[in-house]
Amino acid sequence: MIFKLCGTPTEEDWPGIASLPWAKTILPTKKTYPRRVQEVFRRAPPSARDLVERFLTLDPEKRVTARDALDSDYFWEEPLPCKPGDLPKYEPSHEFQTRKRKQEASRAQEEHARRAPAPAGAGYGAAAKYAGYRAAAPLGSWAAPTAGGMTASWAQPKKKDDAE
Repeated sequence: MIFKLCGTPTEEDWPGIASLPWAKTILPTKKTYPRRVQEVFRRAPPSARDLVERFLTLDPEKRVTARDALDSDYFWEEPLPCKPGDLPKYEPSHEFQTRKRKQEASRAQEEHARRAPAPAGAGYGAAAKYAGYRAAAPLGSWAAPTAGGMTASWAQPKKKDDAE
């Protein structure tokens, strides 16, 4: 895929490539690809295309450094870069952070449900009735089933003949 964009490297483009370890296994011998960076990025401004071209130079000796890239014309043309404080703020969207937020919200809901008062008239089996379960034994206090499923010993699915 890199060769299809940047072209198949040759000794002319990258002196010494044939002597690199694994060069014979990664260099295609039958099909060569032309460099297409300018064509692929044709809609970008010329200064951006030039910068991308310099970043994607195959020969590491000729490739632009980060320091030199910052002095590219691209960064001095309109619109100029803004200060970091002026950039918009977004919520983190990494998979692990998203999962952590969902778990924390779920724990908060469980904690709220555990602390919630019993429904009016909650006596023997009334809380279980509201939760969709029948009580196998008298309940001393009302508690919601855990997030893992019906793990409480008293929580059993209602049978069809018990349903009202």
